[in-house]
Amino acid sequence: MSKTKAIQIYDHVAWTYCDSHDLAVGTMVEVASRRVQEPWLMDAIDHWRNWASIPDLGFELPKEMDDGKHSIIREILIEAINHVEARNEDYRDDEVCRWFLIPDISIAGGGLRHGATVPRSAVIDVLSGFMECMDYELPALPERTWWFFGAFDGRSQIRASGSE
Repeated sequence: MSKTKAIQIYDHVAWTYCDSHDLAVGTMVEVASRRVQEPWLMDAIDHWRNWASIPDLGFELPKEMDDGKHSIIREILIEAINHVEARNEDYRDDEVCRWFLIPDISIAGGGLRHGATVPRSAVIDVLSGFMECMDYELPALPERTWWFFGAFDGRSQIRASGSE
């Protein structure tokens, strides 16, 4: 099972640790589920549940998203960041194993893959990275180089094998 996931937001592709990604997207599900549900958002939440729970499925947002939907998802991201910031502790494996967004599969595919805890800062970095992709705020990178969100020691860049 992979320890990373590729995400695509509009025309940005980035990578994340699975654990950080799944916790970020799971938080988005919880935040979005408390909102008045429009059909398009209900469909999006269903995708997010799967992406947070099933290994190797990563977050995506299509380019065709209109400004109204963009604004709503941006609000959800801000609220999710605030939710994670308000936690008093990092995420623990025993907690993750009891967090279900779809029947019979806990978030992160049943448990953490990178140790017993995930720092809140890594989850916030994923959520912030999603928003920066949506807002086209990430600096351009050299060819065959991608942003890596949710690393426990901070955001980084990765290069494809064989890149100069």
